[in-house]
Amino acid sequence: MKWALKASDIPPGLIERTEAYAKVLELQRNIEDIDLVATRCVLLRIGAKRFGNPDIHTVLFLSEADDFDRLDELICRLPLCSSWRDLTKQSGPAQTAQMESTKPNQS
Repeated sequence: MKWALKASDIPPGLIERTEAYAKVLELQRNIEDIDLVATRCVLLRIGAKRFGNPDIHTVLFLSEADDFDRLDELICRLPLCSSWRDLTKQSGPAQTAQMESTKPNQS
């Protein structure tokens, strides 16, 4: 008779304590870090074509943006802005409402 291990046969928390699981989590964090770097690079490249090379304050601002939602918001704002300074202003409800109003109708 062939024996197969089912997920329900594994004691709770056992997988989380394994070295392999720790490696998977570490790889996932590394991939997320790489994705953030790549997203920043795209933002800098498109922004440089539109506004010219960024100054040191802009580079520092973008290096501190550490979540995809913030970077995505900045990428969406690129067409609405006239300079790096304009882009890196704190966004709030007014800018979010403006971005939403410029999105194409999905109907």
